[in-house]
Amino acid sequence: MQIDSICWGCVLSIKPSARIEDIVKCDWINPFDVYIEFTNGEKYIYDTYNTCFRFISYTKETITDEQWKKEFRDKLYNYLKRNGISQEELAKGIGTSQQMISRYISGDAMPGIFMLHKIAKFLGCDDKDLLYEEY
Repeated sequence: MQIDSICWGCVLSIKPSARIEDIVKCDWINPFDVYIEFTNGEKYIYDTYNTCFRFISYTKETITDEQWKKEFRDKLYNYLKRNGISQEELAKGIGTSQQMISRYISGDAMPGIFMLHKIAKFLGCDDKDLLYEEY
């Protein structure tokens, strides 16, 4: 398996004693995030922009509504932060209130499909980029 040096640094941030044979998959999933799967079944997404990682404990079959909201919340927050877009700018750009954007980012609400599409279009990404996806 070929792993670039940045990806390998992400692996070592998660598991300092990891060896190449401990890795099942290590791929960039967008310009900022690296998906890492270990032979023991553990899955992580390493955020190179914020230099942090999160453990993925669910699959498409087992994800709960709360985890679904958290995935959306985290992805929306990161898109805004990485692109220097404020909640107010997004709200104005898609024709909603800053309070509604705040509810999305806090995980208190999920947009409907039409609003999700408007958000993704404004951010210059695909709808699926804001939702949970198995890698």
